[in-house]
Amino acid sequence: MIRFHEVGERELPILYRLNRHMAESEGQAELFTAEYASYREAFVGERPPVRAWFLSREKELFGFVIWQEKFASYTGRMALYVEDLWLGEYRRDRKRVIEVLDELLRRAGESGYSRVEIRRLEWEGIDAEALRDRGFAPVEKWKVWRRELLREV
Repeated sequence: MIRFHEVGERELPILYRLNRHMAESEGQAELFTAEYASYREAFVGERPPVRAWFLSREKELFGFVIWQEKFASYTGRMALYVEDLWLGEYRRDRKRVIEVLDELLRRAGESGYSRVEIRRLEWEGIDAEALRDRGFAPVEKWKVWRRELLREV
């Protein structure tokens, strides 16, 4: 059984290191520019804008979910937006991917979120079929465009 453990201030340095490792393992090390102080600020406080869960099975920590709430204007309710979902070496283990998605959906439903949104990298192990099997559907008309404003000098 997959266990979701909310990341608190004490575990935040571990999450920071794992998030950096994720960027490196995906060939995106240059995009990880977060300083620990600003990273910590986002996760700590009375109502932090972003939260995280560690994923484990038995005593093995194998991944994490970084997520935030966002307002879904068409439903008039909050949605759970997955910023990062990393399963480490288990990203291609279909059974484990399904277990994580099922638990994520269960938690979101129990918390009253109107929907769960997640972006998927084409080459990552969480394939479109696994998402479709859990009821996710691509939203083709919305593309993400990004312009970086702050860059490390």
